[in-house]
Amino acid sequence: TVTAIAPATGSSAGGTAITLTGTNFIAGMTVRIGGVFATEVKVTGLTTATAVTPAGTAGVATVVVTNADAQTATLANAGFTYIDPPAVTSITPVAGPDSGGTAIVIAGSGFATGVTVTVGGTTATGVVLVDSTRITAVVPAGTAGTAGAAPVVVTSADGLASAGTHNFVYTATAGTITAGSVPSHGLGLVVFGGGTTPMLLATVGASGCTASDVTVFAANGKGAFVSYLASAPSFVNAGWGALFPASIPANQPLLIRCS
Repeated sequence: TVTAIAPATGSSAGGTAITLTGTNFIAGMTVRIGGVFATEVKVTGLTTATAVTPAGTAGVATVVVTNADAQTATLANAGFTYIDPPAVTSITPVAGPDSGGTAIVIAGSGFATGVTVTVGGTTATGVVLVDSTRITAVVPAGTAGTAGAAPVVVTSADGLASAGTHNFVYTATAGTITAGSVPSHGLGLVVFGGGTTPMLLATVGASGCTASDVTVFAANGKGAFVSYLASAPSFVNAGWGALFPASIPANQPLLIRCS
């Protein structure tokens, strides 16, 4: 017999881990939901088994278990209820600065009270459910100085998530000199807006001092400077790499020498 299933609801896309309760479960037992075989069926005892639901159609689906000796039982009453997860069909606008703050409209289906939105795994703010096909939200900040696509995922109040196949594209806004000026020759103090070392060199280059002519110094917090030269031996840039392994933080004071 099969007497219960938990949880009793899940995504029509499949993939819900379920636990079946009943009697006389035997290793090799199969489970069908709505006529489709579940996967990863494991008999954990005479009265319990686990499985993963297949994809199905929204609505109630009959649950049938069959032992290896062909004895079959059907779950009485409700069965397993498939629910369509939210679906995203478009995002407007599709791009904005990595500093966040872009107001977007998400179009799709299956939106309901309690939905949440993430962009690249970070929770969006100002989420407003307009109706079952539209949500407005404000994009969170991305990684400073990094451009790239971030999946937009809508999750319902019962934990069902959209596929994440539509992206918001972050555009890098870091990489500017926010104070001071790059010297045409000699030494100057600047404040860098943040970003990667190549972005810094590109900004310096746009000011007229080419990468081959520039040396950049930063205080390492230990009473000493580290330096970066585009064509320098590795020992010169090693300290720079240790201080800025991924990118230079925003509002970083730097000494720049153009020779």
